[in-house]
Amino acid sequence: MLNKIKGPTSYADLRTVDGITYDTFKEACYAMGLLDDDKEYTASIKEVHQWSTGNSCRSHFVSLITSNSLSFPDRVWKETCDLLSDDLTRQCPERLKSNDPETFKHVLHNIALARIEKEVNSAGYSLRNIPNMPFLDFEFIETSCNMLIQDEISYDIETLKTEHHTLKSTMTNEQLGVYDTIVDAVDKDKGGLFFLYGYGGNGKTFVWKTLAAAIRSRGDIVINVASSDSELAALLNKAKLIIWDEAPMMHRHCFEAFDRTLRDIIVSLNSSAPFGGKVVVFGGDFGQILPVIQRGTRAEIVHASLHSSDL
Repeated sequence: MLNKIKGPTSYADLRTVDGITYDTFKEACYAMGLLDDDKEYTASIKEVHQWSTGNSCRSHFVSLITSNSLSFPDRVWKETCDLLSDDLTRQCPERLKSNDPETFKHVLHNIALARIEKEVNSAGYSLRNIPNMPFLDFEFIETSCNMLIQDEISYDIETLKTEHHTLKSTMTNEQLGVYDTIVDAVDKDKGGLFFLYGYGGNGKTFVWKTLAAAIRSRGDIVINVASSDSELAALLNKAKLIIWDEAPMMHRHCFEAFDRTLRDIIVSLNSSAPFGGKVVVFGGDFGQILPVIQRGTRAEIVHASLHSSDL
């Protein structure tokens, strides 16, 4: 700019082109024609979209950002945001879908931005640091950048519906009764605690699999096993059903601690209910190994079991 503008007396003079004072030097350079107009990069994204997926388009957009190829990433985003998000309709959680086209488009754009933010983060960048580049709402960050949640909502819905229909059609009357009871509790969204008792090989895992397929085919989350993780609280808040198999082997304090933890972290009107109002199903066989209590008496072992818990 110093080579192009003669006799500037201030920084404002440097940012003034054809009588218009721009907010940044970069915008002034763009107005003077010193920077590329990004048309070729916009065209490249459109070309990728013709033969590949929205995910490939987003990866291409990220590579352009991280290589500093774009003069104005925000303008390229505005011109291509529909292409960068058009594959996310089926992956969008049911609770975020809307019958209003503009609202739903806004949701898809936010999810796309979350995917892009995740990729640029891995390269040491952030959309927050790009002037005028839109950033997403916290809820979309939580849902789309949380890989625990992404893993749970990335299932093929149609395949799960077919699997669920096949599994349910082969259930026994007893298994179907268990299934109907638990699914009804999930549908009512008021929480519930159940224990499915049975010795090894009598079909507990089959019931878990059918329940998981039923809930996931709706686009909701099922947790089959849980361990400590920094993102686990968000995942637990979104879960509709929690299945804990081989429960009799664990000390009752494990379940009671889990109950208190969920009451602390679940955000809902039923958060004071057992397990924060979530539907929880324990399973196992009390005829197998009970909690191991070192040098414990029979009474101490029974007292440590889930059967002795107030839950």
